[in-house]
Amino acid sequence: MSQKSHFIEGVVVGAVLAVAGVLFFKSNTGKKIVRRAENWRDQGGPEEVKEKAEEMIAKTLKSIENGFGKITKNTETRVRNATRDSEEHA
Repeated sequence: MSQKSHFIEGVVVGAVLAVAGVLFFKSNTGKKIVRRAENWRDQGGPEEVKEKAEEMIAKTLKSIENGFGKITKNTETRVRNATRDSEEHA
């Protein structure tokens, strides 16, 4: 396709998105959504999300540390077993 047809496609898609945006924000539904978002923000929404995210990060880090601890323990056990086996065969 030529660059001209891509340009026309872009103009058409942009126009459709612009009309959809205007209809959305001018409609009662759009206003309700904006109002709900403002209420959520005013009632501490972002802080609550931040606290939950921090909790999840802490739990994830703890799980990672536990996983690495298990890997280290298993590796140490395998090394000991391999060393013992090689000593027995020597």
